Amino acid sequence: MTIFSDLLENFSDDFDNKTYPTNVYFYLLKKIKLANSPEELGVALSHMLAWKDGKVRLSNSGSELMEITGLRYSISSPKPNTLNQNHIDVLKSNDFFNWAKKVQDHNSFDNKLITELNKKFNLWATIVIPAFLLHCLNSRHYPILDRWVLNSYAFFKNDPNKNLNATLDNYIGYQIWWKQVLIEVYPDSFILTDEQLKAVDASLWALGKHLYSLQGNLGRYLSDVGDLDELPIKATSTPITVGTDSDIFKRRAVELSKLFNQRNAIKQAAEEFGIDLSCKPSYLQYPGSHFDRWRKQGFV
Repeated sequence: MTIFSDLLENFSDDFDNKTYPTNVYFYLLKKIKLANSPEELGVALSHMLAWKDGKVRLSNSGSELMEITGLRYSISSPKPNTLNQNHIDVLKSNDFFNWAKKVQDHNSFDNKLITELNKKFNLWATIVIPAFLLHCLNSRHYPILDRWVLNSYAFFKNDPNKNLNATLDNYIGYQIWWKQVLIEVYPDSFILTDEQLKAVDASLWALGKHLYSLQGNLGRYLSDVGDLDELPIKATSTPITVGTDSDIFKRRAVELSKLFNQRNAIKQAAEEFGIDLSCKPSYLQYPGSHFDRWRKQGFV
C-alpha cells in the first residue's frame, strides 16, 4: 500500500457531500457525455457549474429530476463570475457544441485549451473554472482544480508555502502529479472510472482542507491569497512554451512510460505539450538514450 492509497482510505469520506452532492455530480457528468444537442449540453454544463459553485442541493421539492434514481435537486444562483447569462448562451451555442465534442474525443491533456476558452469564446479569463469545464468534458485528462487540491499538491511537493496560486503552469504541474497519484492508487487499472477519479479528487480536496485547518504557514498564506477563482490568467501566469529540455516534458514522458513503451511515451508527451519532434528525430529513433540521460538527471 502506497502513501496515496492510505490517503484515499483516510480522507475519501471527509469530502463535503452536502455542499457538493456527489450523486448529482455523477448524474450531470453522464448527461454531459451523452448530450446530443447544444441545448442539452449547455443545460448540463450550466448545472454542473452551479454544482462547482456549491449552489446545488438534494431536495425532495427540487425542480430538477435525476432520472432512474427519482432523486431531485435544486439550484440557487451561482456567482456571476462563475455563471451568468452570457456564459449560458455560449454554452448552448452550436460553435461551442462542436468544439466541446472534439475535446471529449481527445486522448491526451492539452494545456492550450485553458486559454482557448477565453480567446475563442470569451469565457473566464481565469484558470479554475476553465479547468473544471474541461474536466466535465474529459475527466480522464483534466483534474478539478481548486485551492484545496493545490494545498495537497504543495504539501507532497514539500513546498507548502509557495506557488499555490491557480496559474496555468501550476495546473500543468498539478495535472502531471495527479496522473502519478492515479497510477499509484490504481496500478492495475488502465482506464479509470469516473468513480475512481472522483475518489482521488475527494481525498485530495479533504486533505487540503485539513491542512488549512492546521493554521500553519499554509493557512495564513491562503488567507492572504483570497478566492483562487478570481485570479485572472494574465495576472497570475504567462503563457509557457514547453520544449524537450523542460522538466515538465521529461516528467510527463517518464510517467507515461509506466503505461507505454519509451518511444510511445515520448511521442504522447510531445503531443500533449505541442512539441514538434520532426526536427529532433533522435527522441523517437533512440528513446532509450534519452531515458538514460533523464535517469542520470534524476527524473527516472
